Parts: sequence; structure tokens; C-alpha cells
Amino acid sequence: MMNTTTGTVQKILAKPAGNKGGTSYNFVVQVNGQDTWFGHGFAPTKFKEGDTITFSWKENGNFKNVEVSTVRVEAGGAPAPQQQQGAPAAQSGPVRTNSTQLAIQYQASRNAAIHLLEVIVNAGAVSLPAKKSDQFDAMLALIDDMTNTFHTKTDKVVENGGLVLEELEIAVSNRDFE
Repeated sequence: MMNTTTGTVQKILAKPAGNKGGTSYNFVVQVNGQDTWFGHGFAPTKFKEGDTITFSWKENGNFKNVEVSTVRVEAGGAPAPQQQQGAPAAQSGPVRTNSTQLAIQYQASRNAAIHLLEVIVNAGAVSLPAKKSDQFDAMLALIDDMTNTFHTKTDKVVENGGLVLEELEIAVSNRDFE
């Protein structure tokens, strides 16, 4: 069953596709205040962070896979500051001035996801498939999803000078700072 979504692109992530070769692309779209990850496959995105897009997708286990041919840019976002400073026009997504730092952030997010999965599996807080052969795929999907969530939150904290704005807003509304 195909679903259709319209939302604002919050983050685009390109990563090596492991033993398959090439690069896989994923992105986060914000819909009704909720961030959701989608897989874009091996095709580079034709949109950028900040764009509002509409697309069709299909759920495959824990993954939401985009039908790339259906992606339409509804409204362009503000250009990234790096692009205003003369970044190459052919590049998709933000220009990272420190790819080593980005790699460290991603690795830390991955390690945290693996540790959290271990904790929740040992606590019985997540159900794994009965078949051993399906458990690996389920665990890997959970690790990927948690890694992407942690990595996105880390980027937001870095962008906002160390503040988690959502938590700050909650504290202010609850008057937790007094």
C-alpha cells in the first residue's frame, strides 16, 4: 500500500552503503511537528534541507521507502548559509566544513543506539521476531532508526549552541526553571 506525505525536509543524510557499494540517501521530514525518517535509496535527492516536498512511500518492515519518481518540491526553503557563501551549486544538502566531526557524531549516535538496543532487549521492553533469522534484520532496523534519531538530535543541539530547544520550551511552559 502506497502512502503520500507532504512535509519540510529537516535533514538529508548520505552514507556509504556497506558491502553493496555506492551511497544510500535518507532524509527527515517534519509533518505536524513530528520528525520521520524516509529511505531515498541510492538516488541522490533533488531537493535540499528546508524544502517542502510531497512524495509517495511504502512501508517495508521498520523502513519507510520513498518512491523516488513521485517526489515533488512544493516550496523551496531558505538557502543554507554555506550556499550563500559560494558553495558549489552541484552539491546536494548542506556543506560540512568538518567531515571528521560529522563522522564522530554519527559513530557516537550509532554506539548509543547499539547500547540502548542491548538495554531494551535485556529488559524485555521490545519484542523480537520468533525466528532467529528475522531477529538480526529487526535489530539492525531498530539500530538504524535509533542512530538516525540520535544523530538528528545531536545536529539540532550543535546548531542551537548546546540547547535542546524542545526541552527548553517544555521547561519554560512548566516553569521548571524557577
